[in-house]
Amino acid sequence: MNETFGLAEVIKTLRKDITKAVRNGEGHDIQFTLNNIEIELQTVIEKSINGGIEFKVFGNGAEISGDAKKIKTHMIKLNVSVTSKEATKKGLKTVKLSNKIKK
Repeated sequence: MNETFGLAEVIKTLRKDITKAVRNGEGHDIQFTLNNIEIELQTVIEKSINGGIEFKVFGNGAEISGDAKKIKTHMIKLNVSVTSKEATKKGLKTVKLSNKIKK
């Protein structure tokens, strides 16, 4: 199964999960503050080459074929800071998210 996720999809899902977690935590005695998030992505690049040859002499023949595959893996680490649209407008670096998420 080859599933691929672009960076935009990863961040969209992360944003959705954080919003859900903040909403689930509302009203509890213990609250968490998000400051920084580290996102680690792994990319895999695969190249495949297929080739073959077939020959016949007086009705008799043979076929030779082969495959080659090259795989490269890259790790990408992103550090992002958490903020909200309102905090950005006011020039603030952090904001309490539970008060800013609309129900």
